Amino acid sequence: MGLADLLAGDQLEAYLMLQGLLREVWGGVETSESIPPLEQRISLSITKVAKHGFVPCIHADREDSAAYQRAQDILVTYPFVKKRLGGGEAQSAYPEAYKIPKHAITGKLMPGSAISHGRYPFGTLGCVVEAEIGHVKSRFVVTAAHVVALNDHAKLDDPVYCPGKRSVERITRRDAFGILENTIDLYPLNPKSRGDYEDDVSIDIDVALIRITDEDPRRCPIETRVPHPRYPKEKTIKITGVVPEDKLGDVLTDEVYLFGAASGFSIGLLTDVGITKKVLRLPDRLNYMYHDLLGIAAKDGKSFSQPGDSGAMVYTKDELLLGFLIGADSSMSFACIGERALKEFKARIV
Repeated sequence: MGLADLLAGDQLEAYLMLQGLLREVWGGVETSESIPPLEQRISLSITKVAKHGFVPCIHADREDSAAYQRAQDILVTYPFVKKRLGGGEAQSAYPEAYKIPKHAITGKLMPGSAISHGRYPFGTLGCVVEAEIGHVKSRFVVTAAHVVALNDHAKLDDPVYCPGKRSVERITRRDAFGILENTIDLYPLNPKSRGDYEDDVSIDIDVALIRITDEDPRRCPIETRVPHPRYPKEKTIKITGVVPEDKLGDVLTDEVYLFGAASGFSIGLLTDVGITKKVLRLPDRLNYMYHDLLGIAAKDGKSFSQPGDSGAMVYTKDELLLGFLIGADSSMSFACIGERALKEFKARIV
């Protein structure tokens, strides 16, 4: 079942009309040399409201943008369509110089730990998984691909460190805990930066798989355990499953949680699913386009995520993985779908 299957009747009709507008505005951006300027870009998602249930939602960075103005006729015809104004181009930046939470620098291979490729500043360990490579089952950790493998400086079998670069004064060989086993390829929108690659470069998952090679006692416990949603300072819970993609509608508008290397424990609301045509600027300062993202709004005016949280697990009150954090703008954070990411590596949480 696709995410659009959540919609029916007028809701689906409005969604299809907005999809047509997106195609018209964006054109063949994946293979052309022209990218709509920031003030003209719009994105589309599905959200849920009390009166109408599941409805389309249009995202724009500027209310006076040309694309948003063209959408006004659709919004008038279908007043149930939600609209969101962002805070400018979404960023997924390197962490600034601030105090790193203690949990991030213990060296334990658990969610929330700071990890990095030796060339880049840290991101966050998302979860511990088991996968079969060459008919041999091994344990791995999952983080965002752009944390450990953003460009040609990173190669498979490169060492990955915990704690990660910039989370401590310096990293040493002893901090290497594993090697880069597999990763999703990320291609920027700028044709000059992506070389001869001319296929669709829109990305739906941004994850990498790191094989654990160091299981020294200082790394233990090596498992997917996160703060308890109600008692985050006193208790932890074990994440053993994942929200099925066809059940994302069941948790839409629910409270969700993050455990990041920079933010620690934070609470948000899952407001959007299926965000398409969303541009994120990654730490190499190039633009990348994503689709089928999850949108999480901060709760009580507090930030849900910060630079350095990329790769962190987003989870539910039912002790299930929802997604992996990718980036944020001033109004919401963005994550890729957890089940889809784990299926890419045929992995299961441990």
